[in-house]
Amino acid sequence: MGKGGYETEKIIQQENLDAAIKTALIGQAGENQVRIASIMVTWSRHAARSGLGAVMGAKNLKAIAVRGTRGIRIADSEANRAIAFKMQSQIRKNEFFPGVHRFGTPGLVSLMQPMGRFPTKNFQYGSFEGFEEISGEMLREEHLVRDISVSTVRRM
Repeated sequence: MGKGGYETEKIIQQENLDAAIKTALIGQAGENQVRIASIMVTWSRHAARSGLGAVMGAKNLKAIAVRGTRGIRIADSEANRAIAFKMQSQIRKNEFFPGVHRFGTPGLVSLMQPMGRFPTKNFQYGSFEGFEEISGEMLREEHLVRDISVSTVRRM
């Protein structure tokens, strides 16, 4: 307790002598039941909707650690592959895909604002004055240094 997410994951891996252990854990915000606390899933991903980190904190649950040693058996791998391909094709046809694919979540800003669906002040309003300044396009144009993958970041 009292440690941040990255440090907690490293401690769990070191105590178990296994760097392949994966975690779902909370930091100090979750421990203190801050209503917007997230659950960190590995060091670079967060389940950040609805304050689930505060729920873990309320249960005095700091982390869940797992390590698999066997492959995952799929009963009908061909059917699974076909369904996955179909789903991916449908996702790529969705009007929101290009912006999110290129810019991440900020790619939704330019789509949601004109529809009056841009969540502002905890969804009290559907628009945000100055939305252009936080759009994916603007963030990329004004602030992007270079594109890098998560695997590249881990090596840095």
